[in-house]
Amino acid sequence: MPGVSIQYAQSTDRADGFDRTLEELCYFDNYTRTIHRRGQPWTIGSTSYPSYPIVEFETDEYWICLEGEIYETGTGASLSETLEAIVPKLFESTGTEPQQELQTWLSETDGEFVLYAVEKATDTLVLLNDIFGRLPVYYSDTEHGPVLTREIGFFFESPLGDLEFDRHGIAQYLLFGYILRDRTLWENIKTVPPGTQVTVQSDGTTSFRSVAEFDFDTPHHADKSLEENASALAEKFRTSCAVRSDVSRKNVLSLSGGHDSRSIAAAFHSLDQPCSAATFLKTTRETSADASIARDISQTLEFDWQLFPVDPVKTSNAETLLTIKRGLNHLGLSFLIDFFEQLQATYGANSTYYTGDGGDKTLPDLSPAKSLSTREELVSYTIAKNSLLSLDEVASITGLEKSEIVAEVAATLDAYPETNLERKYVHFLTHERGFSWLFEGEDRNRYFFWSTSPFYSVEFFRYAMNVPDEQKEHNRLYREFLRELWPQAIEFDDADFGTPMSSPRYKVVQYGLSFLGRHPSLEDVARVIYRGEVSSEYHPNIARLLTEYTTQSPALDQYLDVDTIRTFANDTSSCGQHQIYNLLTVSAAIMLAEQETAFASRELALEAVPS
Repeated sequence: MPGVSIQYAQSTDRADGFDRTLEELCYFDNYTRTIHRRGQPWTIGSTSYPSYPIVEFETDEYWICLEGEIYETGTGASLSETLEAIVPKLFESTGTEPQQELQTWLSETDGEFVLYAVEKATDTLVLLNDIFGRLPVYYSDTEHGPVLTREIGFFFESPLGDLEFDRHGIAQYLLFGYILRDRTLWENIKTVPPGTQVTVQSDGTTSFRSVAEFDFDTPHHADKSLEENASALAEKFRTSCAVRSDVSRKNVLSLSGGHDSRSIAAAFHSLDQPCSAATFLKTTRETSADASIARDISQTLEFDWQLFPVDPVKTSNAETLLTIKRGLNHLGLSFLIDFFEQLQATYGANSTYYTGDGGDKTLPDLSPAKSLSTREELVSYTIAKNSLLSLDEVASITGLEKSEIVAEVAATLDAYPETNLERKYVHFLTHERGFSWLFEGEDRNRYFFWSTSPFYSVEFFRYAMNVPDEQKEHNRLYREFLRELWPQAIEFDDADFGTPMSSPRYKVVQYGLSFLGRHPSLEDVARVIYRGEVSSEYHPNIARLLTEYTTQSPALDQYLDVDTIRTFANDTSSCGQHQIYNLLTVSAAIMLAEQETAFASRELALEAVPS
């Protein structure tokens, strides 16, 4: 990911190595590297393209840098005035409790950012990320001192020593498709948690402090009607879209046939702001429900809309995605590299790319389909509802005991601030799948252009998460929300269910899904019947690659049970495409880290053609 990297360097040699590392991280032709501060103890630099948002300035007391965007300061002050006022609070705060003014500021600031500052008198460095942690930051306390970076590849391109993979991180990735809390795939690399202040003293001593976090225990808007809440959310959503629309950038919406991106289209329409819409269609298909619905919506709104044919998953794009994200992105999504390159060629890198990410986490009912009475029930339910591979399979692949894997899930749930078990489950869905999975995906987008989602406005998110579950049931709140934005929005089909929100059939489907949620044994069968899904075999080239890995890579055998991998590789019907891509992603990441080639520069198709 383009962005800032900070290395503790007490010698000139370390600083010189920093320059070479940044050079290696300029993955694309329009990238440049910048050294912001050089010397002892901090060397600070960045890689970026011209429109990537990084601003820096100095006062008599501080060096200040903001990466990302703050959309509203809330006070009418300029960005520099706002930062000059808040930065001293970061250095005044002591102990484990943040200063109240700092906590309030972070809780109310709408943006996707990381704030960096150095106090010149003491050489103390502070980092503060937004309350969502929208821009992932990675931390490692290396043998040479602490490193903080937005670019995961920094650890692999710099001479910081060997990296060991974390079996628990691997297990969680295989189990859920994402890694929990602050873990990564590597033992000594952590992700800075959302809303966290990191303070590093001049001697390298590092401390972490939570400044602000979300607590979903009590729905504060239960006293308002469904219509009142939908109206308030629609207004906040319009504001979120408006402040994210920068006149210096072109608005480009990734428009599908679902409700989330449709909400953004409706908001831009109601604001009368220009927006181009883009939809991809894999070249293995002549058409899709997403493309047809996106076209109809765009024509009705008189949006500029383009359909982009993209290649299905192939090794060249998978190699690019693996190189830039090192395994933190699912390789089954590598076809998006083709899509983004076309978007960049069409609209330019000076664009704001809008996605509907977060819509499925804020407006639907996320509460568990059954009541949970004990902590053990919560843990079991969380694993059962969200796992891709079974616990037995993950334990066999990683060599961990099932009890060890379960204990890590339990510890994650225990760490949440909620006391209500059902609300802890909601926190899991918003913060683990939502933050850990979605935000890494959005960072992939930012290699090409600035990417945002109005669903992650602080004010909108907080309000939506305080609407009671009974108003969200069966997408009632979502339907009213869309109706408030643009009444015609609920008249177009939903691509997943082939029926519009306004139809009686849609209500029947939603009630049916709720019933199935309470009867998990029927859920998979119904999905096959209703959505026309079949037991899909994954592409045999993936089996071929996994077989090659198990025979050619000693490193793979160090972390994964190669015999278990071979059982998956020998039977392409042993699991679905999502599961096998997770296994391929982890395996390829291990090989890449050991300087072994995962794809040998061969152009292979990796995605099965739908029948």
